[in-house]
Amino acid sequence: MPERTTASRGGAEVPDTIPAVREALPEDRRDQFDYEINTATVLNIHATLRKWMLEATPEADADHITAELTAAEQRAIDQLPKWEFTLILDRTLTEEDVEPFAQLGEDLGDYANGSLGITFGGITPSESHCFTPGVSLFDAASRASAAIHRHTGARTVRIEVDEEHRGDLDGIARVA
Repeated sequence: MPERTTASRGGAEVPDTIPAVREALPEDRRDQFDYEINTATVLNIHATLRKWMLEATPEADADHITAELTAAEQRAIDQLPKWEFTLILDRTLTEEDVEPFAQLGEDLGDYANGSLGITFGGITPSESHCFTPGVSLFDAASRASAAIHRHTGARTVRIEVDEEHRGDLDGIARVA
């Protein structure tokens, strides 16, 4: 168990571990906290914990804390290896489908997605050329695929990688 349970952020001492946030909450809010933390996914655990951390310390400057934590998350993401691959989608995207890329940029509004290029129109299924950080190729491809699905509705049906990364895909689609 880590020794430090609070950090100076946004002009206040705020809890920065799950147990410390829970302890700082009023008793009548802890069941809801437990439920939300225990049902959070890898895609929303940071936002869920940040929400509860801010509720536990209303005197803290929320904008300052959010900016500080976002910068820390970006530094952590920058330390991850970057994976290059192409996702083949289940359909041909239209210009309307790719509007989120025009509005949010090539990372679809999330620094962790890296660079996601997309094709649209034509008669073949659309592709997304990705340069995405992750602890593994699978992690990076999962993140990119989820972001594309969330914003366009298209699903990934195949992953293409250079020969040097083919071993990193071992076991992903193996059928017993």
